Amino acid sequence: MNMKYTLFNSGSIPLTWELVNNTTWISAYPMSGSILPQLTGSVDVNINIIGNTLPIGNYTSSLQFINKTNQGTTTRLITLVINPPSGVAILSVYPTSTVIFTGPVGGPFMN
Repeated sequence: MNMKYTLFNSGSIPLTWELVNNTTWISAYPMSGSILPQLTGSVDVNINIIGNTLPIGNYTSSLQFINKTNQGTTTRLITLVINPPSGVAILSVYPTSTVIFTGPVGGPFMN
């Protein structure tokens, strides 16, 4: 299963971001980047080989999107549910909204 996060720089200066993924059962790419003002970037998130071999159950983790320009962080919860009897993997992400980096340099960060 593949999911895509869209990152939007709503500010007036270039923005540098970084992704922190402490989850062993998903892979994300790219892990960092820059976005020009009023443009978007994207991050692909996939269940990896570890996620495809987990036993039946519920697994929860999170991804942190760090605004390196304004020092803000946005966290997205990720839940993987592997149901019996088929063992099909389902990736759920909450909230489902786009990650939006905003705020003046050195100012507050909101999404």
